[in-house]
Amino acid sequence: MFYPYSAENGVVTVRDLHWSIPGDSAEEASEYLADHLSAFLEETYRKQGKPIPMPSMPRGPELDALLIVPIKMEARIRLWNLLREKHMSTSEFARLFDISRQQAQFMVDGSRPVSIDAYCRAFEALGYYPSLELNRYK
Repeated sequence: MFYPYSAENGVVTVRDLHWSIPGDSAEEASEYLADHLSAFLEETYRKQGKPIPMPSMPRGPELDALLIVPIKMEARIRLWNLLREKHMSTSEFARLFDISRQQAQFMVDGSRPVSIDAYCRAFEALGYYPSLELNRYK
């Protein structure tokens, strides 16, 4: 998964996430965006109970750079959005998945490491199966 972003007029914008930071170039901002994505999603969406917007298609390499989302973060985003879609609380998910509420919380907030296998089992418990999509890096 990746989010397209662009730099225009001294501002770098990840349009799908409504996230803008000062910067003159996408290259200049790439490290900052990658380092702060998790905290931004946590504060802007998850703590407010909002679904996290999924990425749109890039407009092209001359217009957009790509913010690559690590696979475990993608799993966390998709799990959070699925819980929102099903109107399910973290506690309800914990009961369904037969784990503690604290373990369920780790899965949605990323505060502790969670294996990709745990995410796969969680999706199965919710009636979905994950699939891996490969994208060219550059």
